[in-house]
This record gives sequence, structure tokens and C-alpha cells, in this order.
Amino acid sequence: MSKTKELDILINKVTEETLEKLYKVSDFHLSHSDIDVEGDEYNECHSYIMKRVIEKLCKFNKLAK
Repeated sequence: MSKTKELDILINKVTEETLEKLYKVSDFHLSHSDIDVEGDEYNECHSYIMKRVIEKLCKFNKLAK
């Protein structure tokens, strides 16, 4: 197997694990915040947090180059 193929497999594993952790961290911080949301609104806020964190990470990565 080529190194690129092996790296792609690792990238997929890291991505999956990172998203799982981001989900849990986002949930923890939202549920322990003073923001009063429930149900669908909670899910929308949770998704928004995750998307914004990913955007900030991408921006940070671009700045670090």
C-alpha cells in the first residue's frame, strides 16, 4: 500500500475521532452555559458551535502557514 493511501486511512480515523470529541466538547460547554435552549433550538445551537469551531480551525491553519 502506498504511503498516500496509508495517510488517507489515518486522516479518516483522525477526522472521525476529532469530530466525536468536538461533538462532546460542544455539548458540554453548551449544556453548562447560561444559554437557555432546549430541543430543536439546542440542536441548532450545537450545530452552529461545531461549524464555527471548524471554521476557526481552518482559519487558524491558514494563518499558521
